[in-house]
Amino acid sequence: MKSHKFADIFPMMNEDDFNNLKKDIKEKGFDKNRPIILYEGEILDGRNRYQACQELDIKPIFIEYKGTDPLYDVISNNLNRRHLNESQRSIAGMKYKEYYSALHPQGKHHVDSSPPDKARKKCDSSHTYWKSIR
Repeated sequence: MKSHKFADIFPMMNEDDFNNLKKDIKEKGFDKNRPIILYEGEILDGRNRYQACQELDIKPIFIEYKGTDPLYDVISNNLNRRHLNESQRSIAGMKYKEYYSALHPQGKHHVDSSPPDKARKKCDSSHTYWKSIR
């Protein structure tokens, strides 16, 4: 199954983290509280879980995205839970800006073009890349 371009803003897990995820899924089964989220027929959230399930021959649970701003939600969810280095955050910030600009050429939207408050606070405390894309 293909991943959505918004999900691809963030890199896949490194090998060690992926192997730990795979081990956890193998031992405990697929976490029904963390379904794989689909948007436009592609994976919006859960690419690593999906890949692990494929390799383990375990059937994951899928749900359709129900929000109103998938780009914003991908940024919000991943900045809060992923362990990314500064370079990875910078690349994600550039991709976010590119997609945001394409979706909202006039710069008008119901949400601010900066990352969600919690994510922005987390990043602003030690990184300045978001400031460069606002």
